[in-house]
Amino acid sequence: MKPLFAALALLAPLPALAQTTPTPRLPPANPLPYEDAEAAAVMTPINAMFAGLAARDGAAVLAQTRPEGGATVAIEKPDGSRAIRHLSWAEFAAGIKPGSEKLEERSSLPAIEVDGDIAMVWAPYVFLIDGKAHHCRINHFDLVRENASVAAHHRLRRAMSRDTLFLLEHEFADPALGGERVFYCRDCMIIEGLLATFPERAADIEVVRVAWPRPRAAVVAAIGAENQNLPALAWTREDGSAGFVNEIEALLAALAERHGFPERHP
Repeated sequence: MKPLFAALALLAPLPALAQTTPTPRLPPANPLPYEDAEAAAVMTPINAMFAGLAARDGAAVLAQTRPEGGATVAIEKPDGSRAIRHLSWAEFAAGIKPGSEKLEERSSLPAIEVDGDIAMVWAPYVFLIDGKAHHCRINHFDLVRENASVAAHHRLRRAMSRDTLFLLEHEFADPALGGERVFYCRDCMIIEGLLATFPERAADIEVVRVAWPRPRAAVVAAIGAENQNLPALAWTREDGSAGFVNEIEALLAALAERHGFPERHP
């Protein structure tokens, strides 16, 4: 499959970027690795594009696309203003240059929708340089099926202007403790209480609830395998690099500083 869906959906997503209120996360999110053959087939050209990027091979990326498609980058700046840039696939591929740095784009929890010969993929990702997180954003791919293969038609990349808050699910079992008793996370419940009490201050936070078992794919993709302790708050710094906290006192301080939540009384 080559990248399929972007051109068809190019005009539809752009007005949504102007929304100031959060919208529900697109279902369904497909865990990695894929058990559904059709979902796996849709991701094949996207993964091939990522492999081409890692190899700094513009031709390999271009081989997965349709010539009339392209890439659109939508960015929300720190001052709240927005900018949109569109590149043809040829322009995008031409920007991939040789270099010594190791590049990797890692997606997590993609939402995949398929309707006949067209498909859409919406997924958060983290971009790593030499193994370190550089920035976190959202990818939206539109794809089409041609002669039993899929090609990427368009890619919409949106900067993660909202912070992402990772919490454990409200209740969970721990196999290390027998797997029968049900638990909750004390620190996560503190954060859940703040979200419920001050919903207007959480409007610019995307909340992602994660199952207990490790590896926690969404967390690993955003802040690395060594930082899976939860709760955690992740954001994109002004220079595009990834920032996060996953210790409760630092997290509470970040919520107060970044989103105006009250501070905890000492």
